[in-house]
Amino acid sequence: MKVNFSEGSYLKAADIPQPVVATIQAANMETIQQGEPTKVVVSFAELTKPLVLNKTNGNIIVQLYSDDTESWLGRPVEVYATTTSFQGRQVACIRVRQPQQPVAQAAPTQQPAVPVTPPPAAPVQQPVAQQYQAPVPPQPPIQAPTGDTVPFDA
Repeated sequence: MKVNFSEGSYLKAADIPQPVVATIQAANMETIQQGEPTKVVVSFAELTKPLVLNKTNGNIIVQLYSDDTESWLGRPVEVYATTTSFQGRQVACIRVRQPQQPVAQAAPTQQPAVPVTPPPAAPVQQPVAQQYQAPVPPQPPIQAPTGDTVPFDA
């Protein structure tokens, strides 16, 4: 009988050979090891195992979607394997980030071909006739008031 102790119940780097855009389905507090504090565990619709959030991944999701785990539900994250420095050596780890590619949507269903008719042609603009403006009558010249003893052009 062969025993594989690395199977585990939670997601690990070896489970993610390529980045995966996954939708957060649930976020719960769970006790991972007896006697240790509870941790946030995130389940994804597209993955069979949940991910135990470390501080780094938790902070990334908080930056993306807020610190309210209810607001995470239905939201996508890209889950990928990489390495990190731990106790002086490089070790495999899982990270999350905002999806690099837009989330794929279902392909549109085929619609029956409908003949395309061009839009009606725009009406031809006719030159606008200038409006008639009546001529302004000339103003009478300014005259000096009557009874003035000073000549006007002095």
